[in-house]
Amino acid sequence: MDHGDDGLLRIGTFSTLSRISVRMLRHYQEHGVLAPALVDPFSGHRYYRSDQLAQAHLTVQLRDAGFPVEAIARLLASTADPSRVDAALDARREELSRRREELHAQLVALDQVRSTLKGHPKMTDVTVKTLPEMVTASLRRVVPRYGDEGTLWQEIMPLLQRAGAPFPAGGISGATFHDPEHRESDVDIEVWVQVAETFAPAAPLVCQAGARSRDRDRDAHRRLRADARRDGRARRLPRRAPHGDGADVQHLPGQPGPEPRPRQLDHRHLLPRRPAVSAGRYGTRRPSRDAVG
Repeated sequence: MDHGDDGLLRIGTFSTLSRISVRMLRHYQEHGVLAPALVDPFSGHRYYRSDQLAQAHLTVQLRDAGFPVEAIARLLASTADPSRVDAALDARREELSRRREELHAQLVALDQVRSTLKGHPKMTDVTVKTLPEMVTASLRRVVPRYGDEGTLWQEIMPLLQRAGAPFPAGGISGATFHDPEHRESDVDIEVWVQVAETFAPAAPLVCQAGARSRDRDRDAHRRLRADARRDGRARRLPRRAPHGDGADVQHLPGQPGPEPRPRQLDHRHLLPRRPAVSAGRYGTRRPSRDAVG
């Protein structure tokens, strides 16, 4: 029986016009998408209406946007509810944006692998030093990633200028990573600058005199928790590790920070009672925004 006179399109013709293969049309039908207008009971041939082409084109667009066939079926059934469709599209856009960032990070890592294989590693030496007692001005926050350390330097320098903090000749500065191990997110970082004498800082700037102690780090950690609660951020801060257990790892601004990867240094074998520190003079370089090894 030929239904061409009824204005119906054979599945082959509909496939050509919709840019959907016959195999996929049958697959969609099994999931409630683009069901034929008529199935001939004698021959089993499938026929479609010409107005189904608009739905077929929308199906192709949703497929190209990465929606699975089950989600396509739900969206096609919800076209009368624009808010529901918009919510689904927004969720898909957010997912694709996250994947784009992940892919970009993988491309950067791939370039680093190529550089390493060519014999150009970014850091091969580790220096452990014990700093003398000094007066420091510091700013400590939990930031999303190690690479966000630069935002702390952008914040602390104007605070120091407004406070009129005095700087000694040949002073040093650095960053302390208070987490006892590598973290994928919510990194506890403190940036600090040596000053000539104590002064009255305005929050969130802190002025500390003398060597860093475990009790003072614990007090600063409590203040950090209180700041997070006041800001309404539901962040889970890491528990403090014993002093000298790798909790305080410091580096110079302008030098690479710890790379976000599982490899860790055990400072207990290097410096039992004090954190591992490397520091440098003022004006060497601006703090690095990259988290590299």
